[in-house]
Amino acid sequence: MTLWDDIYGQSEAVTRLSAAVASPTHAYMLIGPRGVQKRKAALTFAAEALIAADPTLTDQDSKRLRTMALRAQHPDIYVLEPEGNQLRREVEVSMLLAESSRSPVEAKRKVLVVDRFHTATDAAAASLLKPIEEPTDAVIWVLLAEQVLPEHVTIASRCVVIEFGPLFDDDIADALISQGIATAETAPALANASRGDLARAQLL
Repeated sequence: MTLWDDIYGQSEAVTRLSAAVASPTHAYMLIGPRGVQKRKAALTFAAEALIAADPTLTDQDSKRLRTMALRAQHPDIYVLEPEGNQLRREVEVSMLLAESSRSPVEAKRKVLVVDRFHTATDAAAASLLKPIEEPTDAVIWVLLAEQVLPEHVTIASRCVVIEFGPLFDDDIADALISQGIATAETAPALANASRGDLARAQLL
């Protein structure tokens, strides 16, 4: 059982990300609607990429790293969530640029995960283009977006784009049962009510 096994209904995306762990490129963009596990996949990818970069890690070290990564608590996995409705140059981008200039604390690499990138203003996207296009050797960017807007096409062209499709009810029901959140009797109704959003199904 691996962290990848906990990502339901996204076999193609998981296959591509897991294959990239050993030799990742500088930037990825994960695209798909809300609730389809883009963030979980990004954190899983980040954890495995850090582990793959350091063959001296023990099994215990790797377990600790994975646990911290999924909680977004590892010092070399920086997760940025826009504070409001937009990702802005004056606030979030300045934080990202500062973080991207710092060396890793524990690992050989650093992963910057940017949530809701589709909300980036024109100025924010323009400010991130060069850092994403020409990062330091230790930095990997992972952008999460619901769609690629016209003003973000240039940045998307600099990333490996991986699409996350909508989840089927069966996928959501399987996840709820596996996670012990629902029974086989209640899971189908919860999945149907969630409208393809696993996080919403879990909340329900």
